[in-house]
Amino acid sequence: MTSEATECRFSAGDCILEVGSERRQLYVVQSGHVRLEAPSRGESRLLGPGSLFGEVTAITGTPSPYRVQADGDTTLLVLDVPLLNRLCRESSEFAFRLIQQLAEDLGGALAAGPMPDRGPVPGAALEVLGSVILKRSAGAAAPCEIDGTLGDLADDAGLSLHSAYMALHSMLDKRWLGMGDDQLSLLQRAELEALVGS
Repeated sequence: MTSEATECRFSAGDCILEVGSERRQLYVVQSGHVRLEAPSRGESRLLGPGSLFGEVTAITGTPSPYRVQADGDTTLLVLDVPLLNRLCRESSEFAFRLIQQLAEDLGGALAAGPMPDRGPVPGAALEVLGSVILKRSAGAAAPCEIDGTLGDLADDAGLSLHSAYMALHSMLDKRWLGMGDDQLSLLQRAELEALVGS
């Protein structure tokens, strides 16, 4: 398996990804457009330059919920899992953008209807990541910035990137944390302290 990004070109109508694909790659649209179709939800979206897709399958290994095809001449940057993990460890901007994309996808899926149960985030993962976030938060009063990249948080917590992603999502959903301008912030210190102290 390589750990470099690959540039791929597609013509109008070319299938890039099928529903159910387990190809663990993240795609970034460099030029042109792609159309995402989720038959189970009757959803169709057009994505342009700078957009990401394939992140859920790349991170969790679950089958793709949508079909993707080129909508005209399109160039994509394709990142494999080792490169994706490296970028998350080295670039907080990339990691937070990816988390934001996952949160938006999850929000859209929840609005559209029930999703298959992926199981709860283990409490131990939430507690240990919560402890690390409290230690890395820049100030005593909320909101305050959290220092470090997603990779830093995962390393300090002794968690895999996948477990850290899932625990972080849970905290974002609860609004204990927030994200703006590619910066993760602690919003609800008391709730996080109660979790860690429980």
